[in-house]
Amino acid sequence: MQNLLKNWLKKIRLNEPLISTFLGGLVILVVGVLIFNYFKAGQVGEIALEEPGNSQTEAGQEDKQNRPDTYEVQTGESLWKISEKLYGTGYNWTDIASANNLSNPDYVEAGTKLTIPNIETEEQEQVEQIATNAPQINQEDSETTPDTYTVKQGDHLWKIAQEVYNNGYKWTEIAQANNIQNPDLIEVGQQLKLPGR
Repeated sequence: MQNLLKNWLKKIRLNEPLISTFLGGLVILVVGVLIFNYFKAGQVGEIALEEPGNSQTEAGQEDKQNRPDTYEVQTGESLWKISEKLYGTGYNWTDIASANNLSNPDYVEAGTKLTIPNIETEEQEQVEQIATNAPQINQEDSETTPDTYTVKQGDHLWKIAQEVYNNGYKWTEIAQANNIQNPDLIEVGQQLKLPGR
């Protein structure tokens, strides 16, 4: 019995490079299959979103009544992703943040229950505004809101929106009204048009 074990160990030792090569190939194969399945699962998710009834744009165009009143944040989600899922566009993240009085809208914890405002999507509002060809300005607000703002040292769009509208989430409206591509780049002395509240 002892000789049989010694002979077997000698054979294994003699074929160690072959066994190492075989095991290395097996590891590479397993890792390759795992990577392939990971990317395949990602593509299936994307295809499912593009099928009729599942596209993001169709989700955003559904009646407001079909949208849930609350939403539980899943791991890895941001307000932008949640807005895309529920409204079909990420631009309504500001409405979700505002409705929930979030102190830091850049970070939401998984499991947090958010109140989902029953509003139209940003795209729908823009289409309606273009169709009616009338700016959305309240007469009462236009009297108290200046038409322009001169950027001062240390200003950023959030701060300006907070100062002018008493609502920092309105920074997106200022950016859109002034065709600002990068909201982080505004210059001291720059004149900004202020849309009505």
